Amino acid sequence: MPNDDFSIMQSFVYEIGDFNLGRKFEEALSRKKPFKNFRALIDYYPKLKEQWFAHRDKEIVNEAMNCLCDNDIELEDKSFIPKIDIRELAKDQVKLPDEWKTFGHVACVRCNNKEGIRT
Repeated sequence: MPNDDFSIMQSFVYEIGDFNLGRKFEEALSRKKPFKNFRALIDYYPKLKEQWFAHRDKEIVNEAMNCLCDNDIELEDKSFIPKIDIRELAKDQVKLPDEWKTFGHVACVRCNNKEGIRT
C-alpha cells in the first residue's frame, strides 16, 4: 500500500548516517511526487540504493511476520523467521554509556514514593 511504502521510505531516511544527505531525502519526501523524488535521489547515490533495497526487504518481511502473528497464522516452513538468541547478562557484562551511570529511578512508579530511591 502507498502509505506503507511511504512509511518505509521515511524510516530509511532515519538510517542514513550523513545528516545533510538525510535532509535531502526528507525534503524529497515532503515535496509533491515524493515517490518520484525519492527514486531520483536513490538512483543518484548507488551505495544508498543497495542499503535502501535491503532496508525495504527487511521491513516487508517484518510486516509479513506481524500480519501472520496478528491473524494467528502459523507457517509450516519457518525458514524466513530469524533465529533469536536471548540470554541473561550479568551486571558486569552490561556496558552502558557514561552519561547513563547516574540515570535511575527518582520515585516508585506505582506509589510515587521518593524515599530510599537514589537520584
